[in-house]
Amino acid sequence: MTDRTPSELISEIITLGDWIDAQTKRFDEHMKPQREMIEALKMKLHEHLLKLNEAKEGEHPRASLSTAAGTAYLSTIISPSIDGDKTEFLDWCEQDWDNRGAMLQIGNPQKAALQEYMDANNGALPPHVKTSSITRCNVRRS
Repeated sequence: MTDRTPSELISEIITLGDWIDAQTKRFDEHMKPQREMIEALKMKLHEHLLKLNEAKEGEHPRASLSTAAGTAYLSTIISPSIDGDKTEFLDWCEQDWDNRGAMLQIGNPQKAALQEYMDANNGALPPHVKTSSITRCNVRRS
């Protein structure tokens, strides 16, 4: 690559990005019928598995279809969330910590609240908190 101005570099990045977006859209449109067919086939397998589950005894039947071509099975993904006041849930967990404490998940500090704390404390982090960062060059159209 020869030396180019920042304006030329930005222009080329945007042009290439536009080309990639157009090709991706074209490819997605080309693949749409196959993706729809896959979903229809999965629905038929789903029906077969549900019928097998109905025929099984037990509280949580787990039917699967194993063939030379592959295996089909159902999985259930549960995503819990707090319904209502988070403080009430915290209080409920604390009332019987030994039996309920494991349900309380504490994640990473919320970024805006952490930044407020750091701003108010000359950039100091709260105890037991660390940060990492990455700097990257971004380009967007004007």
